Amino acid sequence: MTSPFKQGLDKVCKGRVRFNEPLSRHTSFGIGGPCDAFIYPADLEDLQKVLALCKEQEVPVFVIGNGTNLLVGDGGIRGAVLKLSQACFQIESSGELVSVGAGVGLARFLWWCARQGLGGMEFASGIPGSVGGAIRGNAGTLKGEISDRVMQVEGIDLESGESLCLNGDKVGFAYRKTDLPSSFIITKATFQLYRDSLENVKLRMDEYFLIRKRSQPLDERSAGCIFRNPEGSSAGQLIDEAGCKGMSRGGAVVSSLHANFIINRGGATASDVLMLIKDVKKRVRDRTGVNLELEIEVIGEF
Repeated sequence: MTSPFKQGLDKVCKGRVRFNEPLSRHTSFGIGGPCDAFIYPADLEDLQKVLALCKEQEVPVFVIGNGTNLLVGDGGIRGAVLKLSQACFQIESSGELVSVGAGVGLARFLWWCARQGLGGMEFASGIPGSVGGAIRGNAGTLKGEISDRVMQVEGIDLESGESLCLNGDKVGFAYRKTDLPSSFIITKATFQLYRDSLENVKLRMDEYFLIRKRSQPLDERSAGCIFRNPEGSSAGQLIDEAGCKGMSRGGAVVSSLHANFIINRGGATASDVLMLIKDVKKRVRDRTGVNLELEIEVIGEF
C-alpha cells in the first residue's frame, strides 16, 4: 500500500479506514488474512471518491457486505476492501415498493417489512448476509428467491465511476447467481412487496426460520452452502450419500447436520477449507460422476 494512496485516503475519505485489517473479523467463517486497507465509506459520495482514488492509484478494489458467502485466503487481499454497511444502509418505501441499501442486513430488512405490514420476503428468514450479497447470489430457498421480488438494481461501475440503474429483468438472475459483472457495485435495490398483517408475516418468518434451523448448522461458523445444487438434484444429498459427513481437514469439518456446510470448529485456515472442498468434490465425482460447482466465492491469496 503506497504512501500516495494513504495520503489520498486521508484527503477524500470521510469514513473509517483500517490498514492491515484481518478479514477473519469480517467473514462468517471467521477466516481470512489481512487486507491492505479496509474502508467504510461514509456515504455514496464518499464511495465514489474512494473508487476514483483507487482507480487513479491502480489499487485493486473488493467490495463485501456481511462476508457470509466468502472464503478469504490466509494471505489476505492486496488492495482495498470496501464495506458498504454505512454508505448503503437506508430503507425507504412508497406503498408496496421498497428501496433498500445494499448494506442492509437481510434480517433487518425482514423485520422492517414485518413491522410495516409488508409480505413477500419471508422466504429469506434465516438467510445470513446483506441485501447486496443476496442480490448478487440470487439467494433463496424452496419458498422463493430474491429475483421474485427485485424490480430494480442500482449501482456504480467500478471502471467508469458511472451510476447505473437496471430493471430486474436486465440483471440476469439465474440459480444462485446473476450476470452482473464483478465491476458492478450494487448500492441499492427496489423490491415489490404486498400488504399483509404483522402477525401473518411474522408467522411465516418464524415457520421458515425453524425449518432452516432444524436442517442447517446456523449456530456454527460457516459460509452457508458450499456448492450449488446440480440441476434436478441436491448437493447436500450427494455429499451425504458419498459418505462425506464428518470429513475434516485441520479445523474445518463437513457438518453432520447438513452435508453442504463446512464449519470452522476452531482454528480452521482457508487452506484447510479449500483442501476439504477439493476432497468432497473428488469423492462425489468418483462416486456419482457429478462435478459440484462452488456457491461461495473464493478470493485472496492462499
